[in-house]
Amino acid sequence: MVWSLQVYQQHGQRHSELLQEQQSQYGGSSLGGPLRFRNSIMFWLQCDKEILNQRLDDRVDEMLGRGLISELLNFHKDYNANRIDIQNPQYSEGIFQSIGFKEFHEYLILSEEEKNSDAGQRILEKAIEEMKLVTRQYARKQTKWIINRFLKKPDRQLPPVYGLSATDLSMWNENVLQPAIDIVQSIIEDKVPSQKLLPVEEGLNDIKETFYCDVCERLILGQNVWKIHLNSKRHQKRKAKLKKLSDKSNEQKCANVS
Repeated sequence: MVWSLQVYQQHGQRHSELLQEQQSQYGGSSLGGPLRFRNSIMFWLQCDKEILNQRLDDRVDEMLGRGLISELLNFHKDYNANRIDIQNPQYSEGIFQSIGFKEFHEYLILSEEEKNSDAGQRILEKAIEEMKLVTRQYARKQTKWIINRFLKKPDRQLPPVYGLSATDLSMWNENVLQPAIDIVQSIIEDKVPSQKLLPVEEGLNDIKETFYCDVCERLILGQNVWKIHLNSKRHQKRKAKLKKLSDKSNEQKCANVS
C-alpha cells in the first residue's frame, strides 16, 4: 500500500493505471512488461523423471547425514516450544512453510524416551519418507511453473528456452556445457544456434485478465484468483489494518486542526 501511495504521489495516477499504460506503450502481456534485454536466453536443465526422483531422495538423505534432525530439534526447542500443545500448528506461515517442519512435527513433539523407542523410530522413518515425497512433488510443481510461465503464454514476449539434458552427469560437458557455449556464441555472432528451441504452445485462448491489489501490492492473474484473493483472510486482515491506520491518521489531523 505504501509503495502504491508513493507511485500515486510521484506520477499522479494509480499504480494499476500506470502498469496498464506501460504495457500499452512498451508492450507486454497479462504477466508483465516486455523483455528488458532483447538477447536474453534461458537454459533449462532437464532430467529423466526416475533419475531426478532418485537424486531428490539422495539429497534428503544427504541433508539428514549433515545434521538435519538436530537442526530441527534445536529450532523447535528454541523458537517453537509453545506450539507443542497446539493441535493444529500454523505450518502455512513464515519459516514453518519450509519443507521439513510439518513433516517432522509428530516426531519433534515426542519426549526423549519416546524418540528413542521403536514407535518413535517408525514415526521418524515416516517423516523422512514424507519429506522425500513432498520434495518430489515440489520439483514437479517447479517444472509445471516453468512450462506455464515460459512455454504456454503466447501473449507475452518470451526469451528463447533451450533444453539441455542433465540426466547423465558423466556427459555434462557434452550435453550441457558445450551446447550452452555454442548457443551463446551463436547469438553473440547473430547466428541461428544449431540447438533447437523448446516449442511454445500456440493458439491458446485462455489469456487471463490481470488485476492489481493496492492493499497487498500484488498482481493477480485471472478473475477467479482475483475473487479468491479479495475474500482471503490475508487480504481482509491487511485491509482492516490499513483502515485502522488511516482512521488514526485522520483523527490526529482533526486534533491538530482543532
